[in-house]
Amino acid sequence: MAFGKYTVNETYIPSPEILKVEEFYVTINKDSNIPIKELVANDSPFEAYLKLQKKDKNTGKFVTYSNATFSLLKFNEENDKWEKVQCKVGNQYFDKWTTNSEGIARTENKLESGKYKLTELVIPEGFIELDEDVIFDVNNKNETLEYDDDYDAWITVTAENEQPLGKLQLNKKINLRDDADTSLIKDIDFTQISFELIAKDNIIDYADGSIIYNANQIIGKYNLDKDGKLIIDDIPMGKYIIRECSTILGAVLDNKEYDVIFTKMDNSTKKYLVELNIENNTTLVEVSKKDITGNDELIGAKLKVLDENNEIIDSWFSTNKPHKIEGLEVGKKYKLQEEISIDSYVKATEIEFEVKNNSEIQKVVMIDKIVEILKVDNNGNAVEGVELQVLDKEGNIVDSWTTTKEAHRVSGLEEGKEYILHENKPIQGYVKATDEKFTVSLDKETQEISMIDKTVVVKKTDFVTGEEVIGAELEIIDEQGNVIDSWTSTEEEHYVSGLEENKKYTLIEKISPYSYEKAENIEFFVSSDNKETQLIEMKDKPILSSIKVVKIDSETKEIIKDKFTFGLYEDFECTKLIKEVESNPDEGTVTFDNIRFGVFLIKEISCPKGYTLSDEVAVVEISDDGVFINGTKIDKENGFYSFEYYNKPIPTIQTGNETNYKMLGILAIISLIGIIGSMIILKRKNKKNK
Repeated sequence: MAFGKYTVNETYIPSPEILKVEEFYVTINKDSNIPIKELVANDSPFEAYLKLQKKDKNTGKFVTYSNATFSLLKFNEENDKWEKVQCKVGNQYFDKWTTNSEGIARTENKLESGKYKLTELVIPEGFIELDEDVIFDVNNKNETLEYDDDYDAWITVTAENEQPLGKLQLNKKINLRDDADTSLIKDIDFTQISFELIAKDNIIDYADGSIIYNANQIIGKYNLDKDGKLIIDDIPMGKYIIRECSTILGAVLDNKEYDVIFTKMDNSTKKYLVELNIENNTTLVEVSKKDITGNDELIGAKLKVLDENNEIIDSWFSTNKPHKIEGLEVGKKYKLQEEISIDSYVKATEIEFEVKNNSEIQKVVMIDKIVEILKVDNNGNAVEGVELQVLDKEGNIVDSWTTTKEAHRVSGLEEGKEYILHENKPIQGYVKATDEKFTVSLDKETQEISMIDKTVVVKKTDFVTGEEVIGAELEIIDEQGNVIDSWTSTEEEHYVSGLEENKKYTLIEKISPYSYEKAENIEFFVSSDNKETQLIEMKDKPILSSIKVVKIDSETKEIIKDKFTFGLYEDFECTKLIKEVESNPDEGTVTFDNIRFGVFLIKEISCPKGYTLSDEVAVVEISDDGVFINGTKIDKENGFYSFEYYNKPIPTIQTGNETNYKMLGILAIISLIGIIGSMIILKRKNKKNK
């Protein structure tokens, strides 16, 4: 052998039941003696310590979370029995071995060669019992044999247990409805339905206590098979939640969380089954068409439901029952539109609704409101017989009718749109109202619109008395000269026909009544702001004459300038005095001003001093032909129609000594003055003496 250091091992042992020679080392060099080493080895019976270890059969992990306790039996070939193994240390005997924190237990003594059996007395927490006891040989052929530093033999015996597992089987069913008018669900594809499994608590690996899944951790998402089944296998023991993630279109997603609990019930069951039967309901939308009272269904409206892409999903005519649609998609928005409204109801604006994830009936109510139009006068009384129209913004006729005492419910209107109320033909005596714009409100209340027809009254009155003037021929023309209305005045005001608001007109007197001057034209504007009756009064001035009576001395033919009075009478007997006028003494005249057409009588009431009261009655006639005094036409001079009225002076008494009478009168006056003067002087003296 060449120089060097060698290790010597026993490579063949004559019997598995004897010990192997401990290896040794040999060094060969130039100083080595021959033989270098001589060895005599006696073959001793094989003995070995046992290392008992506990492992998880599926993961191979040492079971350290809890302890296992074993016992050992040795097979006695002589009596063919298993006998308990004990180890002795000092005066103590050991026949049970419990694993430590590493999952290992060791025998205190070496065991001699032979067949042994390991049985488990205490199963670790979370594990089931061994499928069978572990039988092994203690000899030098054991595959686990190894030697420690002291060259002691060790044989490892592994007991592998399983942790029981869970299996979840889920069965799914979709409940279709029998009472839906329309169902959008045809074929059910269960593979669209998915679930997720979530750890409710921390899931423990009972081998080493590590956390397999944290609480609230999603373990996985799973889709059903085509038959509506889902199987999740090999689930560690613990508490879980399974919930639905998605479902078929038109079904209600089941938001309920189902508890899935796997609990070890015994030491032998390897698989625990939890079976769940879960049902889904479909969505159901109930559409009602009602009036503002919200009571009975309205019949005959054409409705439709559109999706977000404006594709028609369903359409129908409303009946006396709500319309039910099954299978609208949860979370999607739809539009309910009224395609054709019912007569006398407003076409409603579309309603957008979102389908909720709810198996209850989702109600969508479309309310048709009413727009009522009433034609009234300015006192609020209904005006019958007026032809009205409702026009859209383009001028198209939406509805037309003739007014009655009742309000008219307009057909063809739509909420939120603007319309024009147009009076096509008013009735006689009323002004044609201007067009009124109105917008159909979005509130669900009856919308009442009143169009007021105002009146224009033309009154023909006497300028002086204010009384009605009868017989004037009047007409009203527009700005283009067209005759709008014409009539002859009576004792009543005239309600003009054919007028329109916000226009100018002219009132013309074509022919004035007898004894009146023709009035000037009156321009007027028919306002739309004020709906009160608009009164236009045309005053006619009567044709008036002034009669002057000149007082003349019948003898001298001179004007008598003095005080006197004349009366104007309406009867020939001069019993009905119209007025009494005193003279102008500076002119010697009496003037009767503002005398209307007619026949009057003038008679002297009081005469001038020194004259005899005349019983002459002057007949005055005033007409279109002129002014006549006692049948004789007289002309107008300086604004007056004058005639002379004669008075006779009172006759003078002839005594023959007229001068003496005058003298006597003068003397009497002088005497009276003297007497008065004496009395005054006497009174003054008396006062002085006092």
